[in-house]
Amino acid sequence: MRIETLNRPSSMHEDDTFKIGSPLTVLFSSERCWKCREAQQVIALAVRYPSKKGDSTQNKTNYPSLVCEVTELPSSLLALINSIHPPYRRHLSKTRGESYFANFCSCGANFGDFYLFMEPGGAFFPMDEIEASKITIKELSFPRPVTISGNVCYGAEDLIFANARRP
Repeated sequence: MRIETLNRPSSMHEDDTFKIGSPLTVLFSSERCWKCREAQQVIALAVRYPSKKGDSTQNKTNYPSLVCEVTELPSSLLALINSIHPPYRRHLSKTRGESYFANFCSCGANFGDFYLFMEPGGAFFPMDEIEASKITIKELSFPRPVTISGNVCYGAEDLIFANARRP
């Protein structure tokens, strides 16, 4: 199994922008901090979006697609996310040369999305059903459709959504 991300040039193009309606799917997992080595809760956002004719990047299952490297997020939706997971905030990535919303450890270190979404065994790249079953899926309701921007990470959604816990 392999996860890929859509490459995004420095200027946003329409494939990176998703108009989403309620509910927002939020995945919770755990990852060990690279700095303090403590296990911390991390989140990922998952969205459903309409495919365009000939779009080979659209998830072929009925599962939502994971969105990483989120660069734009309405303040109302961020407030809703922060109400259940405060350490999710904008971070300037030296590696990417731009800012995106990221998970943070209680020690202040950030969790890079590459390691969470694209590294085998990462929080949102489970290698088997047992790892996927450690992920929890919750849905957050919000009043009206919003637009977010980021990159689609796909490849593990089948494994995650088939095995993750739902409260």
